[in-house]
Amino acid sequence: MLVVYAHAIDLVQRLNVSAHQIKWGYLENFGAIGVDIFFVISGFIMAFISRNMSSKKDAFQFLLKRIVRIYPLYLCVTLILILKNVPPIETLIKDITLVPLFDKANGFVPLTISVAWSLSFELFFYFIVFTSIILAKKNHLKATVIYFILLATIGSIFMFKETHLQFIFNPIFFEFVLGIIICQIFLIYREKIYKTSFLLLLTAIAFYILLICFGYKNVSEVSISIFGDKGLLRVLLWGIPSALLVAGFVFFESRKQYGIFKNKLLNLIGDASYSIYLIHILSFPILIKLNILKLDTISGDLLIFILIVFAVISGILVYLIIEKPLLKFINTILKKYNA
Repeated sequence: MLVVYAHAIDLVQRLNVSAHQIKWGYLENFGAIGVDIFFVISGFIMAFISRNMSSKKDAFQFLLKRIVRIYPLYLCVTLILILKNVPPIETLIKDITLVPLFDKANGFVPLTISVAWSLSFELFFYFIVFTSIILAKKNHLKATVIYFILLATIGSIFMFKETHLQFIFNPIFFEFVLGIIICQIFLIYREKIYKTSFLLLLTAIAFYILLICFGYKNVSEVSISIFGDKGLLRVLLWGIPSALLVAGFVFFESRKQYGIFKNKLLNLIGDASYSIYLIHILSFPILIKLNILKLDTISGDLLIFILIVFAVISGILVYLIIEKPLLKFINTILKKYNA
């Protein structure tokens, strides 16, 4: 939702529609922090679901389920786009694999679905967890943490300029590590951590307010932070407060009696979050081309809200009509063959 918000503001700005949110502090690009929250959550979830894995069979099942979760919807959306406008072969191969094989030595090849750059890092993280399960067995989470700390530390020290080295040794992997650490704390101290959740959430919110008021050194820009010289700064400014936020909510959720966790709309948006993330950039032009909004009279702040609502509705529809049935079909086939 934060990423959708950031891109909605970007579109309103490109349309030259005035909005207070564009001018207020550093709110304009702050929504990009959603990716950092996503990486921390991913570290937590992968650690949680793989915590008891130790065999090769476990490892391959883990990787297969991750591939099934990421690729089907992504490839469906990508196929629609590349059929309309076939990209160069290097981009096409990356579009299909999400692996930066043919990136230039000094430049990241953008994907047809621009927001999918984060999935390349996600898949690399999955692959390392998979490898760690095979090699380290029951100690795979420790091995994963050590491996990524080593890679990210090397990347932070040497700040490689070559794109493939920037990818492998990226400081952003610290955020996955933070998620794994949160999971370990949760599993060990589940009955004792509830009271800390409020302090963690308040601290995270305070961090966010300070960042919006005083700025964050362009770490919102992928080319500057992820593939530039501010990767570690992004982890410090955005990764740490995001980890506090995730930890706060996770620890708070250890008590299930609160109705918010049973809210059907919030759970539906959560289930549809991947669809929303992938297609929101595509939904914005559709709304504009429908020409039902009079851009010369509408408030920019209202337009931002309308864009977000439209993106969420579109994402939910894609989830219900395409993603959910597709995953159900694939998982039924895998279950049939005991994969």
